Amino acid sequence: MSVITEKLPGIESGLSRHEFEHVMDLAYSKLQEYGYSGYDTRSGEDLEAHAIRTMELVASFGGNRLPDAAGLVALLHDVVDRSANTRSNKYQANGRSREAALVIDSFFAEAELPDHVERYVRVVSHGLIRTEIASSKHRIGVATQSAELLEGYSPDDAAAIRPMISGNYEGELPQSIWRVVQPYLDFDHMRDFVEGIDIDAIFIKGCELADNLKYPTSQRESALLQDVLEAESFYAPILEELKFDGLASLLRSRAHLVRLNKLGYSGAIEEAEERLSEIEKLGPERIISSVFGEGYCSVLPAVRGAASLSGRPPVFIGDISISDDHSGQHGHYRIKEVGSLADKILDKGNVMDIMGVTVVSSSSMSSVETFVDFISNRLNSEVTNLTPCPSPGKEHALYVQGDQDYVSLVRSKLIDSGVDRPDDMAQFVVHDTDKESLRGYKDLTVSKATFYANVDGVMVPTEVQFVTNEERSRMRDGEIMHLVYKYIRQENSLRRLRGESPLAPEDEGAIARKAVATLSGFKDRSDSMSADSYEVNQMAESYFANNWLDESDRFRVS
Repeated sequence: MSVITEKLPGIESGLSRHEFEHVMDLAYSKLQEYGYSGYDTRSGEDLEAHAIRTMELVASFGGNRLPDAAGLVALLHDVVDRSANTRSNKYQANGRSREAALVIDSFFAEAELPDHVERYVRVVSHGLIRTEIASSKHRIGVATQSAELLEGYSPDDAAAIRPMISGNYEGELPQSIWRVVQPYLDFDHMRDFVEGIDIDAIFIKGCELADNLKYPTSQRESALLQDVLEAESFYAPILEELKFDGLASLLRSRAHLVRLNKLGYSGAIEEAEERLSEIEKLGPERIISSVFGEGYCSVLPAVRGAASLSGRPPVFIGDISISDDHSGQHGHYRIKEVGSLADKILDKGNVMDIMGVTVVSSSSMSSVETFVDFISNRLNSEVTNLTPCPSPGKEHALYVQGDQDYVSLVRSKLIDSGVDRPDDMAQFVVHDTDKESLRGYKDLTVSKATFYANVDGVMVPTEVQFVTNEERSRMRDGEIMHLVYKYIRQENSLRRLRGESPLAPEDEGAIARKAVATLSGFKDRSDSMSADSYEVNQMAESYFANNWLDESDRFRVS
């Protein structure tokens, strides 16, 4: 068994097993050759450990969507980066770029990869460089705006703050700088960037950044701040739209952890870690079985375990296969990550959705009946392990939102099930039709319940929401997608800091429609990803063939 494939049990080979192990062992030896050459400012041990952890994240989150060669690209990503930096005085002065180039050239010469695999490795490796350039350009491009909007600072301070966000600032950062936020990459630029690059490159770069947030690679505080800003404003939104929800969640969580530590909120982090410790030991399958009853469903994790995490997945997220007795239904689950939970503890205090479950039905009637059945037979049962508890800001543990017909149907079904006074246990919210008319689309239609689930003596704060396939689709790719909600919320926060009025409903509608139109191509490309495919984005390949960063032919496709 290959040394490196032992570290990556999640990656399967598209080549023969023997060929794959040979190539990975060769890449591993080339990484060590460069890492221990003494040319790099990082130690060989550090480069090696970072590369392997990044490759493990690729294996964990890539699942069946990326070919095995993605792990190869991840393993060599730092050597590729050094070899491409031929215009950097720092890299050229000590021969770092030249040494890295020699190592990469010798790898391709010795690996004798099949043409389709070599093409994939070269184009995706090139994409890593382009992705890093694009994320840096976004961060630098909005640095002045971010500095001017930092709460507690005047516009006159922006000149001092801007280099901390955009340059190689060497000094210690003021604590308040860790509150700075950056506008998300706007939808037009997001579309233009993703259309011209291979998705695999964005994904691998996101895995690298996730590792850098946990194990910083630079002594500069400003470098860590810049990683946080790029994770939040560039990588996470794009990866979420490409349906890499787990990786986007991990990036946001680790960015939260950096911010909270720098701002002195270690107590919130410790509280979050304590809450999650026992919950994660139980695992999603045990919790979900306890909530819905044995035999109701089975759990299908979307993220594989990682060797460096003792087999634990980096995040707990996945799908739920519901038994044949409930045909036409399926579900999804996730457990909050420690950084996101700590941030919400500071904001809300009592967090009731540490475990989140969504049950999806084929029709509105089926969804309502499933919700009411859950309330009658699980939540309100005389023998139950579920204790209702409202979320902060909510009046009741049950929350129902929709148009008048939907709300009336839920209320009627609850009464039929034996609930005499449904308004005493549920908060009913009817859509604002005037606002919806101005905005041009409806709010989410949903019924949800929050409660503590007593699972083997551990109290698990849980939220279960019930929606239709149509609403789930709108949440993923329509006007009510999570990214639109976050974009509008962030825009209103920035407007508040500028002393401006919040967005009007018409403006919200325009933003949502633009998002749907500009991101519509993401779904097809994301859905077509497969571990069996080494195809690369033709626009990315064309750009790569004509615009490599230096005069060499190192990464050219013959």
